[in-house]
Amino acid sequence: MPYAEPQGPEAKNTVMRALEKPFRRLRNQIFRVMYQGRGCYCIYCGKTYRKFLHHGVRAEVFRRHRISGSGYRKSARCPNCGSTHRTRLLYLFFELRTSIGNGALRLLHVSPKRQLARVLLRHENIDYVCGALFPDDFADLNAVKVDVRDMGFPDQHFHVVICNHVLEHVREDETAMREIHRILKTGGYAILQVPLAHDLATTQEDPSVVGKRERKAIYGQKDHLRLYGLDYFERLERAGFDVERDNPFRNQWLPDLERHCLDELEDVVVAHKR
Repeated sequence: MPYAEPQGPEAKNTVMRALEKPFRRLRNQIFRVMYQGRGCYCIYCGKTYRKFLHHGVRAEVFRRHRISGSGYRKSARCPNCGSTHRTRLLYLFFELRTSIGNGALRLLHVSPKRQLARVLLRHENIDYVCGALFPDDFADLNAVKVDVRDMGFPDQHFHVVICNHVLEHVREDETAMREIHRILKTGGYAILQVPLAHDLATTQEDPSVVGKRERKAIYGQKDHLRLYGLDYFERLERAGFDVERDNPFRNQWLPDLERHCLDELEDVVVAHKR
């Protein structure tokens, strides 16, 4: 069959993909000039800038509450590699607060940010498994299909599970928490970050809220099914976890804190399987 040039929307998408990389290179060159300086440091790419780009979702509910892990933040996104305060926090946590680079271990990373995935893949001791509801989106990471409410892995299969900013998208979130607990080895742990409202005692959720506009108004984003309050940790405890909240500002485990441009409110939520 003779080759046919793409037509219509397909041709447009092909052109857009071809232009994406040179556009990104040009954009990064401009940002490097605009933001040059030494006030902020990116642990992923090693670049320093006077400040980082503003980043995140503007939503009234996020402005109204003391939110960590979501919302709009100033000086949050690296102009060079695009890392955000959330992903930098986890890189630093694994490097400084765990022994993840020592000894053989099996790790499940659910719907990962690729920057962190690439860091973990550099550790030869880690048997890294990428899981996603839509694995084709992570074909470069050899993803397998994973629904966090019903994962096909054996009991006590993983030493570490990373499931960040996933649970707020899952209707049966406590089912997912129990499933993560099931597949963890005794003594293992899961990193379970979510957008968290620090001034709400109780999670806001209503199954009858299905419209995108309603969800954004109540939960901050159209694809969120709830806005977690401080009872999030009680949910994890009901699933069987011992919960640790590790904050670099409060626990003072990160030197030169200010240059990493992190969110002072955001804890690393470490759920231990006893």
